Amino acid sequence: MAKIISNEGTTMHTLVGLDIPPAPPPVEEKFLSAAKLSVIGPAVVAAILGAYALSRPFGLIGIHGSAQSGVGYDDGILLGSAIRLIHGDFPYSSFVFLHPPGISVLMSPVAALSLVAGSSWALVVARIITVLVSIASVALVAVAVRRYGPVASTVAGLLFALFPLALNATHSLLIAPYTLFFCLVGTVLLFESGEVAVSRRVVYAGMAFGFACTLGLAALPVALVATVTVAVVHVRLASRFAASMVGIFLLVCSPFFALAPGRFINDVVTSPFSRMMSGDASLAFKIRQLSGVDGMSWIHLSNLVVVTVAILVTVGFVYWLFRSYTQLRPGDWFIVATLFSVVAVAMAGGQLFSEQVYLPAAFISMAAGISIGMLARSVHFRRSIRFCAVAVGGVLGIAMLVQNAAHASTLLEGSFNPADDLEAAVPTGSCLVTDVTTYAIVADRFTSTDANCPKMVDPFGEWVAGTDRHTLYSGTYPAGFVRDFATRMNRAEYVALVAPMSSYIPWTPELSQWFLSSFGAVRQAPSMIVYHHIKRVAPPVNFTTFVGLSSDAIVDQGLQAERLGNLDAAYGSYVTAAYRDPGNAVAHYNLGHLYQVRGMNVDAEREYSIALTIDPTFANALFNLAVMHADTDPARAMALYRHVLELKPDNEAAKFNLGVLMVRAGDENGKKLIGEVVAADPAFGQRVPADIQLG
Repeated sequence: MAKIISNEGTTMHTLVGLDIPPAPPPVEEKFLSAAKLSVIGPAVVAAILGAYALSRPFGLIGIHGSAQSGVGYDDGILLGSAIRLIHGDFPYSSFVFLHPPGISVLMSPVAALSLVAGSSWALVVARIITVLVSIASVALVAVAVRRYGPVASTVAGLLFALFPLALNATHSLLIAPYTLFFCLVGTVLLFESGEVAVSRRVVYAGMAFGFACTLGLAALPVALVATVTVAVVHVRLASRFAASMVGIFLLVCSPFFALAPGRFINDVVTSPFSRMMSGDASLAFKIRQLSGVDGMSWIHLSNLVVVTVAILVTVGFVYWLFRSYTQLRPGDWFIVATLFSVVAVAMAGGQLFSEQVYLPAAFISMAAGISIGMLARSVHFRRSIRFCAVAVGGVLGIAMLVQNAAHASTLLEGSFNPADDLEAAVPTGSCLVTDVTTYAIVADRFTSTDANCPKMVDPFGEWVAGTDRHTLYSGTYPAGFVRDFATRMNRAEYVALVAPMSSYIPWTPELSQWFLSSFGAVRQAPSMIVYHHIKRVAPPVNFTTFVGLSSDAIVDQGLQAERLGNLDAAYGSYVTAAYRDPGNAVAHYNLGHLYQVRGMNVDAEREYSIALTIDPTFANALFNLAVMHADTDPARAMALYRHVLELKPDNEAAKFNLGVLMVRAGDENGKKLIGEVVAADPAFGQRVPADIQLG
């Protein structure tokens, strides 16, 4: 018998034959439960890949990819805009910037590091933060579908972590990882166990989505779907959500818009949209990008196979939706609707770049995680089948990990650091204009003590925002557009270009002639040429064009200028012709001739060699090479002259020069060659060296 005693100590009830056992101790959650491992595991995989990418040569400090690949272009623009901002130069009003201002604001603390440690170290920190953000995004993808169990989280997280093109967006400072991160933060805050949260989390979620839109307009479809999802559930919550989202967007963007409303709209909306719609990417190409197939080097699938599989997967997914729609909660419908929205936007554009598929890949992964997680819950598989599924999944995961590491190596192949060359050529604080901002950033030469130094950050962006074609092109350029570039270069003390006639500059005959007569090359490296402003001459204000002229016609213009003694104009024509048509052997030969005249034998030999690679029978190039090597390498010069005579046996100049070298090498047969030439053309008699007696 047990008695229950009141607080006063008196007996209230008596229970016969019943002893109440003590309450069981609370069950402690395992330190590494299946739910936690399903989030931590994919994040660890993402960390391994991110660390591997940064550990590649010049992965932390340097330019990613080769100079021609363009891989290392955008990170300099984004960090450069933040550095300009902390110095009081606002995007849009001070320089062209084709993105919303959120990334400039977000990176401002990192940019501030450049004031202490230099812009090169600021870029290092930005790259590390980007990898950390990508790891967090993988974890958030897994968390977003956790209500369907560890299987769903593991599948979603690993699919996203191992997405073959993920590294294209996360290898350095790019906008896509940050846009996605804030979208995922908003997603996790907005939904609780699949339902719309009813607490302040809705407001915080709206703030996250709003800031995501200030980073990239790719977040707009996600934010709109989120707003509609909340409105369907609760209109009053939707108003709070939308108010917080719009409020953050206006808070970040309003100051920039107020300073230059027209430029803001053109740079952020009009020009990027026009460029996106102007391309002609095929449907198959977009599907390959969205599926990540183009990032897989160990398997090559035809377009037919890729498109067929994509159609089958889409049909299967729609069938699953039809069968399972009653089990889906608002959070699930948000993921599904966002998936269709962002894929539709990607398919509608004329272009689709590899980093742009990073956001759709996250929602594809979450949708896959939900469907597979529901399947795992609804069907009871035998232990042996589960074991086989885990084993197969593990093998595929390891294979994809190796594949993605190989893709990272390919993506970053050719990475380099031009800092030493730029630092040696350009004094600290000098005004430098370059066609790739990242070059200046890694060399700590991005900022200048000259208040009049141009603020240009994105040369390519100047073409997108300043021309009707919204991209690089060869043609008739707007006079004001060319004049702006001329003015910037005229205000610069140094100009660094990735090539002699960089495609980022709208060269015209007048601009080429002015530049080459005002600037002299002071440093030449495989990836860059640095010019010093040596002659202060006002740039031209009226411009013609090379439009309609073939490369041969441009070479003819150069020859005419050379006959008139205008070597700078001739040089501009030859370089332009060689740039337009790299296979024009005459253009390279004429460049070599100009270099030889100026005593720049290394450059001359390079151009002659290019001409001979194009046309091995180019006798004039062989002859000039022989002249160059007559004093330094007589044996090679004689071999070159003999090659010329094989091609043109009646070349008296080659025969005469060969004879002279043979005599000086101790071969008396050379006198016979000289005699034959003099007999055929007595004018050569006056050129016989005094130390050679023909007898």
